[in-house]
Amino acid sequence: MRTRHQFIYTLLSFFLLSSCAIILNRKTIRINVFTNTPARVNLPNSSSNGEVTSSSFEVTRSKKPLILTASNDSVSKTVRVKSINSSAFWLNLSYMPYSLAGFIIDWKNPKRFACPRNIYLDLTKNDSSYIRMIPIPQQFQKYTTILSLIPLKIIDGSNPAVEVTAERKINSSFSGGLIFVYLLPGSKVNGIGNNVNPEAKGISAGMEGKWFPRHSAPEGFYYGLGFNYLVTSYRAAHDFWHVTTDSISRIPLIK
Repeated sequence: MRTRHQFIYTLLSFFLLSSCAIILNRKTIRINVFTNTPARVNLPNSSSNGEVTSSSFEVTRSKKPLILTASNDSVSKTVRVKSINSSAFWLNLSYMPYSLAGFIIDWKNPKRFACPRNIYLDLTKNDSSYIRMIPIPQQFQKYTTILSLIPLKIIDGSNPAVEVTAERKINSSFSGGLIFVYLLPGSKVNGIGNNVNPEAKGISAGMEGKWFPRHSAPEGFYYGLGFNYLVTSYRAAHDFWHVTTDSISRIPLIK
């Protein structure tokens, strides 16, 4: 009987511990609501403290859309914010097929769902649209390209270089960038082997795409994917040993 109870306990623990959303997610989630003009924000169970441009709320996770209303003396706007699957729910896919049981358990649990962390309402638009991120302030929206130089890379002790990057905003969620690096001739560290300065030189070029899930591109936290191509040359020192019947000769070679 004791062995049977242990088996049942182990089996239940396996199912429960394999469901990531139930373990990692709280019953509620915190959201931030922003408006371009001061407004009172009303949710089904709470409201903001007067007319403000930003406010935070704790809402219960649910499959149902979150109904949100922002209003002031001149305008009122109501939106239905769709629920999405939380990142903890998708984490079950990382160790399939072992997490299949947990995936099924999470599927029926409201902890599976999440709301966008940041919700922006443009009250000048008479519709039910919203943006799932914090937009760039109006005075900076005309700037869509960023050029930058990395000065500390020039004094890098191991691989000094001149690095220039250019990033351009594609839309509110995505941006793309180009990277160019010129390796400076010579290295500022001691040489290798027989104190030979590597004198590394070359160029590097790359591209990167960025997705901004919480803020408007190109600022804030993002996920990036890119590649880099490198062409370089340097001096290296090697020791070659010549073995004879009565002696061993060491011949340094530099190339």
